[in-house]
Amino acid sequence: MGIFLLTIGLILLLVGIIGSIAPIIPGPPVSYLGLLAVSYSGIGGFSREFLIFWAVVTVAVTVTDIYLAPLMAKKSGGSHAATRGTWIGMLLGFVFFPPLGIFIGPFAGALIGELIGGSGQGGRAVKAALGAFAAFFIGTVLKFTVCGMMLFYGIRAVLPY
Repeated sequence: MGIFLLTIGLILLLVGIIGSIAPIIPGPPVSYLGLLAVSYSGIGGFSREFLIFWAVVTVAVTVTDIYLAPLMAKKSGGSHAATRGTWIGMLLGFVFFPPLGIFIGPFAGALIGELIGGSGQGGRAVKAALGAFAAFFIGTVLKFTVCGMMLFYGIRAVLPY
């Protein structure tokens, strides 16, 4: 059972890295499940405090990522249409234009959303789109960093020193 949990844990840690970039997979929660599996495999026993710390970090990063794009689009002068456009653009960019679409999609979505359903003003739409893109970029870097650190600890727990 230990080798099975270890294998599942390492796979989940790798999927978490992918999920930190792909909007469909919740990267940090998947990586955290990987840490748990590695810990309970009997090979990479992490302390209770370590697991609690990473649980708190996982929740904080996930909540931040969810609310950062709408907040930044709104703070940049965008409407709800820009926020919805950000999410739609992110998803469509990921599905139809990988890998660049994941970066261009949120910007284009916020821009189009604001132009169509928001103020309709070009300057305001560009400002909202830049805010949404910045939030997406910050969230992605944050998720990738956290997932990368969990992967590091997962591999370090398994490899002999």
